[in-house]
Amino acid sequence: QSFDREMGDLFAIQDEIASDIATALLDSFAGLTQPSTGQTDSLAAANAYRTGRLHWWRRTPAELQKALSYFAEALEHDSAFAPAYAGLADSWLLMGLYGNISRPNSIDKAQPMIEKALAIDPRSAEAFAALGLARWQIGQHDSAESSLLQALELNDNYIPAHLWLAGVLGELGRFPEEQRVLEHAMTLDPLNELLVINYAENLRIRGEAEKALQLLADQVKLRPGSMLLLQHFAQQQYLAGNLVEAWRLSHRSYQLEPDNPAGLVAFAKTWTALGEYEEAERLLQQGLAETGSNQSLLSTYWLNLVLTGRLEEAEGLLKDMIASSGDQPPVSMLRGFQLQQALLALAREDWVSAEAQLAASLEGDQDPGYNHDRMFTLSLAAFTAAKLDEEKVAANRLDTFHRELQRARINGVTDSGIYYLEAGLQALRGQNQEAVASLQEAYARGFRELWMLEVDWRLDTLRDEAEFIALKTRIEQDLERDLAEVRSISVASL
Repeated sequence: QSFDREMGDLFAIQDEIASDIATALLDSFAGLTQPSTGQTDSLAAANAYRTGRLHWWRRTPAELQKALSYFAEALEHDSAFAPAYAGLADSWLLMGLYGNISRPNSIDKAQPMIEKALAIDPRSAEAFAALGLARWQIGQHDSAESSLLQALELNDNYIPAHLWLAGVLGELGRFPEEQRVLEHAMTLDPLNELLVINYAENLRIRGEAEKALQLLADQVKLRPGSMLLLQHFAQQQYLAGNLVEAWRLSHRSYQLEPDNPAGLVAFAKTWTALGEYEEAERLLQQGLAETGSNQSLLSTYWLNLVLTGRLEEAEGLLKDMIASSGDQPPVSMLRGFQLQQALLALAREDWVSAEAQLAASLEGDQDPGYNHDRMFTLSLAAFTAAKLDEEKVAANRLDTFHRELQRARINGVTDSGIYYLEAGLQALRGQNQEAVASLQEAYARGFRELWMLEVDWRLDTLRDEAEFIALKTRIEQDLERDLAEVRSISVASL
């Protein structure tokens, strides 16, 4: 507002402005004192909802199914209880990640529940958080961030909103912001497993792997039977190059719940890293027999087929995955399918088909964060363009890749993955010595995927380099030693 008065009325103007500000503040606070219309007076509904959330946090298919039942029970006691509708929504969304339902189907089931919750209570933090999760899963990061910020404005104590906001920020490569969100949430709920797990991942990406491992080790001491902690601790050990410890942890998780898809995938990945593809396949087939629609199981099994040279089976599985994803799969899922199709074409040295799929995957708006798959796709697309004598296209793609790599470094990324990506860029530019040095740094930070070194077309110019051969030999020896130790543990546990 503007105030047009004579200079002699200065004190009167101050009083008037102060009065207007006070009135405006009182008006703005008035709505905040009103209770949310989505709460319940039913003790039975409230108890069912709280019990549902206890199961919901555990993130297994069986526990999420229990959560769905309890949220439905809450609505039987009070059909206008908005948080219970939000609970149903985000349970279905998580079932698309952890259970036996495709992600598009899970989103379809969740959307009406979100709309119902917001219709009942337009100020429901739970509903805005569920909306943010749904938008995140379909790749609408800006909308997801906005919805989650709205949820936290309504209720800063609602931990799922903090958790998912941190996830969105991490996926966008905004790791310093993700760190701050997680640290604040951990002051509100310091023993929350998922907050700790995500904070550990943030530490690892920013080059503090030892600190991340210690944090998870401390949590596992407190909760030795937590499958979530065991699985993620195993993943962290795997990425740190500690494959024996990764195997121990994922094996323990598998023993606790053999039919848990996330546990099966974690255990299978350790066997794959050790070169034991048959063991990995046995576990994955076991999981697919129980939960054949789980995206993580299907993708991991597809990779196992590719690594064992069964390209026709891999192609058939991929066609089934695409068909079951519906007419409009989430953008991130569609790009993943295009990358998989390109990898199959590359394995057959069909550069034209590979180039078409990679170019399609790169089309449209792209998030500017540290997206490992996108950067890998960019470098492969540069490789295929060069194979087709499209040198200008190849150079442009490498320049884009280089800019995104630099952006990731500015945001604090210093894990083994970024050094491996950098090696691919340098190899494609003919900087062989620099590429080998980057691979050596990736190894120092935990890289042990021998199969990647063997099949990665971008590294073809390095294969006769003495230092590259020495690094590959060192990894082979590491894996032989680790596999022998794992086998001795397996025999001892029988």
